Amino acid sequence: MKHKTKEFLLFSLIIFFTVILELALNAIKVKEENIYLVFVLSILIIIIEFKSIRYGILASVLTVLSFNFFITEPKFTFVVDDPNNYVSFVMFVLVSIMVNSLVLQLQRQIIISKENEKRINALYNISTDILHSRSSGQTCQAISDSLNDQIENDICLCMADGQVYGKPIDTKKYADALDKALKRNIRIDDSDPSFPDLPYCIFPIRSGSGAYGVIVAGNRPLLSKEETVFIENVIEELVIALDKDQISMQQEQTKLQVEREKFRSSLLKGLSHDLKTPLTMIQSGSQFLHQSFDSISDSSKKELIYDIYNESCDLSDFVNNLLDLTRLDGKDTRLNRVREPADSIISQVLEKMKRSLADTKVEVIHPEQIVMVYADMELLYQVFYNLIDNVLTHTPKGTSITIAYEEKGDHVVFRVEDDGGGISEEKIDLIFEDFYSLSVNEDKKRSHGLGLGICRSIVEAHGGSISARNNEKGGATFEFTIGNGEN
Repeated sequence: MKHKTKEFLLFSLIIFFTVILELALNAIKVKEENIYLVFVLSILIIIIEFKSIRYGILASVLTVLSFNFFITEPKFTFVVDDPNNYVSFVMFVLVSIMVNSLVLQLQRQIIISKENEKRINALYNISTDILHSRSSGQTCQAISDSLNDQIENDICLCMADGQVYGKPIDTKKYADALDKALKRNIRIDDSDPSFPDLPYCIFPIRSGSGAYGVIVAGNRPLLSKEETVFIENVIEELVIALDKDQISMQQEQTKLQVEREKFRSSLLKGLSHDLKTPLTMIQSGSQFLHQSFDSISDSSKKELIYDIYNESCDLSDFVNNLLDLTRLDGKDTRLNRVREPADSIISQVLEKMKRSLADTKVEVIHPEQIVMVYADMELLYQVFYNLIDNVLTHTPKGTSITIAYEEKGDHVVFRVEDDGGGISEEKIDLIFEDFYSLSVNEDKKRSHGLGLGICRSIVEAHGGSISARNNEKGGATFEFTIGNGEN
């Protein structure tokens, strides 16, 4: 009401000053044609200000009546003596109406052009947001934000997985409408006879790949045709992005399935080789010992028993590694961490491997201060055992081993080095893969790769990292980090 009153007062004020200007121009003997131009200017101002043809027509009539009352003879009456004035008045009103219509159409076109430009920019920004989104969730959030910025109505994205983006809208009461829109892939609003009281306009988000969800827009005020088209264009962008994400996910799942099959194949090959070989040796050796016990010398018996013992130890180590791998690959990896001197764990490893290292030179480089390490000691012991055993298995006799460590900040850096020939460059990035060398077994030695895969799993479970490189001694250096528990 206040707005209408304000409009009426402003309209009256413009007409009043138009009449004053009309009288002033008539007083100084300005021609009637020029006074008509003043009327046209006044009408244009009114049309531009109020954007309504009704005000334009009313202004035309009032200015013509004022001209008849104040200017034409007889003055101060609405009587017209000259028939030409009737024609002039009618033509002026018709021209004013045509001008009104043209100006209003031009204004509407300008408004539509601005809105179109705004929505084109919005679509461009949405495309940019989609391009930089790292997940479907980010894409949906960006689109809901853009729609709520561009459209006055509340906008909500209800996805098939239960996620909701945008302004919350209670859609439980109209679940059937959402379901119909999604299944039939049609837009649903209150024009649908099944839902005459539906306070929303529901747009399906669907493609040939499947149904993703719906966009729910409040239809109070009613969505314009331009807004409806804009939402449908946005849905096209969204569907393309969601299809792309789904294809990428399917490709990733296929890749994972292939990796699982490769791992399964490697696992079976590894188990077949690393279990069958020592078991065969133990069975055949013990059978021969049992059948020929009295006919062979004591030295042969000891040698045979020692071989059986070594094979059983190798088999035990393999089973322990396999159990550790299963433990570390589980979802709930719990580490029994304690703080102990690094020198202590190295000494324990070397003591246990004393027999295996009998013909190998081992040097331990100690820092001057005591270095503490915070780890699961059983697993850390396995890391050292596997790295040293890897040297013994894959290097020639006479290879020397150097174990060094130092403290750097909140972690300890360990190095196991040898001078036994190094690692080929094409394999150096693959040796930590589980069962890698079992599938590429060139020298037919057992325990390739599995031990190094365990090392990587253990170190990463502690939050550290492990790497391998060739060194200047002509051998390989394995370096890994473990926290010291100070932070």
